[in-house]
Amino acid sequence: MEQITTVGIDLAKNVFSLHGVDGAGCVVLRRTVRRDQLLEVVARLSPCLIGREGQWGNIAPFIRPNVAKYPHPVSIGVFGREEPDNDCD
Repeated sequence: MEQITTVGIDLAKNVFSLHGVDGAGCVVLRRTVRRDQLLEVVARLSPCLIGREGQWGNIAPFIRPNVAKYPHPVSIGVFGREEPDNDCD
């Protein structure tokens, strides 16, 4: 597998979509995982930038402290649309 440099996580209540790209911007990871699988998948990634789409909402207490245990920098900004349209997400 190519070296993943950036992973975007589309947050939802129980299911998360992961989208990873390499240094050239080529997609090397597309995966949907349940909440209970997310930390296991993130732990297996090589160090990379992790960003998010959507609001942290009620999953902030779950994601931030747990992802901070791994050597992955975590972006706290939103990528994509500022105002998510859940009908189109």
